[in-house]
Amino acid sequence: ERFGIRLATYARFIAVGLIAIWVVAQNWSEGPAIVAYYLAVLLGFAVIGGAQLLLSESRHRRQWHKFAFMACDVGLLSYTISSFAPALPYAIPPAMPLRFAGFPYFFVILGGALLTFSPALVLWFGVAASLAWTGGVLSVLLKTDWGLGQLFNKPDDQLKSPSAIGFVALGLFIGLFIGLAQIMLKEAWITIEAG
Repeated sequence: ERFGIRLATYARFIAVGLIAIWVVAQNWSEGPAIVAYYLAVLLGFAVIGGAQLLLSESRHRRQWHKFAFMACDVGLLSYTISSFAPALPYAIPPAMPLRFAGFPYFFVILGGALLTFSPALVLWFGVAASLAWTGGVLSVLLKTDWGLGQLFNKPDDQLKSPSAIGFVALGLFIGLFIGLAQIMLKEAWITIEAG
């Protein structure tokens, strides 16, 4: 398992580097404050991974540490996706971050969880990601004029509306998908151990 954490951490560092290049290229025209904000967020992901690696290879490691670090990862990602960079020079409706293409970054974290070869961590990712994503969507809903009523009716203004039922359902889909991935990973371990 420690090998898996080491592998996942190195993969994380490579992914953070590639995403940093993409973030700089994509946000260069927004100004240095926006670029610096997103690079700081990426640095946060690198620090979480580095701290997990250092702790997992020390005498202070505990089983629950990997779950705590995973919760930090999905919490930071959910916050980043469901909110704007604080230095944006223009006003945008609160629901707009949910319209951007941030959700696939959850699959980067899922890849890291799968590389640890820990079925329990993959399952925990599903639970934590579902809760974090749903919390992010609900926090966006609370920032809007229509609040949680959006869960039950859809306003006409599609630009301001995140179509909340779909986004909450996406959080539940994460849980289902991760549950299936966890079952497959557990079966793979049983096959490897029996073989």
